[in-house]
Amino acid sequence: MEVRWARPTADSADRPQRTPRGRSPAGRQRSFPAVAASVPSARSLIRAFARDAELTDEATERVALAVTEAVTNAIVHAFVDRAPGRVELHVLPGPDALLVLVRDDGRGMTPRPDSPGLGLGLPMLGRLCTHLEIGPGPEGSGTEVRMHFEVRS
Repeated sequence: MEVRWARPTADSADRPQRTPRGRSPAGRQRSFPAVAASVPSARSLIRAFARDAELTDEATERVALAVTEAVTNAIVHAFVDRAPGRVELHVLPGPDALLVLVRDDGRGMTPRPDSPGLGLGLPMLGRLCTHLEIGPGPEGSGTEVRMHFEVRS
């Protein structure tokens, strides 16, 4: 597992490719209001993708838990002292791998001494993913969480 703070770059992992078992479902993208009621919708989207891509049950649960945590983190931390904005979920298949991006248009990754959480979310994401990158959003604002998963069938 590798976790790093990085500026997102376009590379071959961002281009949809073949998925496990020869299926090629298209990537999915959706924007949600940054409110708690959006978490189940994001989880449903990733589960539907996993079903279409014929991921194993273990891989589906791992990816769904990571998406749930990343979206929840965006909702809880990105919009402190401001109105809720948007959270985007991007799912991009690759050969035996999956790239999931969670982006928000919030305040960016800044320390929060009054955090309501226990501080376990990012370490858990690091354990669920093969590779994790966290950095500013593509236009320099907000935060982007890039989660890479090996999903061999």
